[in-house]
Amino acid sequence: MEELLDQYLVYLQKQNRSINTIKSYERDLKKFFRFLSEKDITDIRKVHHTTVLSYIIILQKRKCSSSSISRYIVSLRKFFDYSLKNRILNENPVEKVNSPKTVKKNPGSTFIGRSESIDAASRLRYEKRTEGQSHVGDPLCYRNPRQRTYRTGYRGCGLRI
Repeated sequence: MEELLDQYLVYLQKQNRSINTIKSYERDLKKFFRFLSEKDITDIRKVHHTTVLSYIIILQKRKCSSSSISRYIVSLRKFFDYSLKNRILNENPVEKVNSPKTVKKNPGSTFIGRSESIDAASRLRYEKRTEGQSHVGDPLCYRNPRQRTYRTGYRGCGLRI
């Protein structure tokens, strides 16, 4: 299996993959091969989707994040695709394995008190529109103070208008 890994890494270099990608694939695959050696699997052809699933369960027990597990699955899938392409395997055992859902983090918002919001609203400039003048490019110029205050509050919360 080490020879196949070396061939795969050379293939990735020929595909102009970044050095970090190659290193992370190598690290992920070596961890998987250690898992296979613990299970007494020495031939890559004996790996089934149940073997990959048991590996994922072990990763989950080790408290790996879902994004890390997804990366492991991608590394394995690409490696087995390469093995399938070179006719070492007849089917990809990772093909039936789904990646776990990743949790999307909400952006943090900055809370400002009433006095700070009034102070921020008073610092905005208010200009009357006159005929012939355009304030389209000025994000701080609004039609009235209420609109100014609302938009400032929305932007402070991270909302888009």
